[in-house]
Amino acid sequence: MKRFNPNILVAVASCIGVLALVVKDVERESPGDLSAVHGRIDDLELGQNCKACHGGGSVSADQACLDCHSVIEQHIATGEGLHGNLETQVQRACAMCHSEHHGPNFALVNTRSFMIAGFANTQEFDHRFVGFPMDGVHLEQDCQACHTYAAQALVPAGEHRYIGLDQDCSTCHEDPHGGQMQRACIECHNQNDFATFDHFEHGPGMDLVGAHASLDCADCHAENTPQSVEALAGLGPHPEARTCASCHDSPHSTPFLQGIADLAQAAQGPRGCVVCHTAEDQSFAFEEPAITPALHLASGFPLEAPHDDADCTQCHGPTDSPYEWRYLSRAANACAECHNDPHEGQFDTGPFAQEGCIACHQKTAFEPHAFTQDLHRLTQLPLEGAHQALECQACHPDPERGAARQFHGTPASCQACHEDVHGGDFDARGMQDCSDCHDSESFGGAHARAFDHGQWTGFALRGAHAQSDCEACHGTQEEAHAGRTLGRVSAHFGAIQGCVTCHKDPHLGAFDGGHLPQQVEQHTGCARCHSELSFRQATQDFEHGLWTGFPLSGAHGEASCATCHKRQPRPDQHGRTWGQAKGANCSDCHSDPHGGQFETQGVTDCATCHKASDSFTDLSFDHDLHSRFPLDETHRAVDCAQCHKVPKDSPDGIVKYKPLGTRCIDCHGSTRGPLSGSRPSTAGRSGGQGD
Repeated sequence: MKRFNPNILVAVASCIGVLALVVKDVERESPGDLSAVHGRIDDLELGQNCKACHGGGSVSADQACLDCHSVIEQHIATGEGLHGNLETQVQRACAMCHSEHHGPNFALVNTRSFMIAGFANTQEFDHRFVGFPMDGVHLEQDCQACHTYAAQALVPAGEHRYIGLDQDCSTCHEDPHGGQMQRACIECHNQNDFATFDHFEHGPGMDLVGAHASLDCADCHAENTPQSVEALAGLGPHPEARTCASCHDSPHSTPFLQGIADLAQAAQGPRGCVVCHTAEDQSFAFEEPAITPALHLASGFPLEAPHDDADCTQCHGPTDSPYEWRYLSRAANACAECHNDPHEGQFDTGPFAQEGCIACHQKTAFEPHAFTQDLHRLTQLPLEGAHQALECQACHPDPERGAARQFHGTPASCQACHEDVHGGDFDARGMQDCSDCHDSESFGGAHARAFDHGQWTGFALRGAHAQSDCEACHGTQEEAHAGRTLGRVSAHFGAIQGCVTCHKDPHLGAFDGGHLPQQVEQHTGCARCHSELSFRQATQDFEHGLWTGFPLSGAHGEASCATCHKRQPRPDQHGRTWGQAKGANCSDCHSDPHGGQFETQGVTDCATCHKASDSFTDLSFDHDLHSRFPLDETHRAVDCAQCHKVPKDSPDGIVKYKPLGTRCIDCHGSTRGPLSGSRPSTAGRSGGQGD
């Protein structure tokens, strides 16, 4: 008999335990009861079909909501309604606003839902958020007036609490136009009262004023007529605009209406009524209007002096004459039909011939004339500048008795009226007319016409010269010859001798020596170094060695000009703005650290020992040539300071170079035995360089 295997018992017990856990998990209950609206759905009954709302696999809980609420998903996609205008992170987070498992009495759409959307509660909801600006009486309505189920706890199946309404007015209100209007209601009506048309403008072209203001719309726009409101604002073709005669009978004859239309420059036909009648009139039955000066002006002939006192019959003939002859047969500007020509035909040809008398004279009077300066531009001499202030008689003097005043043939050249104060100086240079330099404002305004100083005088104005006033070189008017506003340079400064004619030489002739270049790049005098913009500005690099005899090399070449030539806050008595150098010797600028030991006849030539290139420490001193003690191999290895020291009794601490002794005992002392490596004191040495 086989023995019982205990492992089998352990395996069976384990399977039973796992199976019990699986059954327990399957029978697990939801966290709470569903809301009433979800609880009535068969698939969700008893809250056992969790996947229907919470999704599973690739379907999220939010997508599971939108699968049932497809209208909301469509709004989100198209940007419509409340959900379509929410922030992106809120649009699909359904549970954020509509949480579940709080029992059947819990409202899924609640105050919290509106707060998350940005509104304190349902009463504070702004309908502009969903594209419907509410105004007027709509603001006084409860939500239930439009949203039937807004306050109902459980919305009937298939219905919606808020969505699904059309914003068109006809959704709630009866359309009296029967759907024939192309315009939206809001274009004419407001949200307070359909009888108020505060948005509708009747114009342009037909303002509701006068008698028209008291009419009802139907008086002019009767139903079922081509002019009805529906026909004018509908989708069909619009009728032509009506005129006064469309509604009113005219008592006037056709010629009269035509004449009024022509005077008013209005369109042909009955629109000429507005010349005499206005829309503000309450009735056409008023006293016949007189032809006022304003109406006569519309005919092209203003009734101004001297015609304002004329009787109508003087021009328009007897009242029994034909209308066309009385009012339309003569041109308003045909002066010559009634008046003689005092100019004896001077203007029968030329720029003023076509317009006749009114080209120069007013239509109302021959005097004063209306010949303006703009009209004078059409002649050979346009009136500009000082000519504008002249009286006509200055150029067109009074004629002899019985003769006509001369206009044609009046000379237009400057020389005909003005003396040449230049004495013909510019004629030789090819100047054709005064206007080449001067304008007509004043002969002193040569600069106003950009006078080419180089072309007409041979001296081109460049740099600072171009910035100077003319008076700086030519003097003032008081100094000028009679009739001139500027004097001559020669009279102001003397004979022309280059820059020094006007400018003092601050160098006192230092650069005029015969040993120096008299011309540099075709420039002479000051221009050899300076530009005309400023004496401070050099035309090229200044060759210090060439012009001063002191080449700038080494450290001198790196120094700024101001190191040796101090800048002065203001020019000195010679006009210099840079100071003079102290001298050309080293000692003029540098202190002598040797205390005059190397001075010869009052001058110390530093270059004998030092190179001028970079530093005084760069020596060119040759002990064999420049001293009385040539250095042998032994002494050449000795440091300079071993022989050249500051004496103990020196008050100024200057190293002593000379006089020093040149004998051995002057440094090494006297001894009878062999020389040792030590040196005795050098006190009392004598002799040295230059001794």
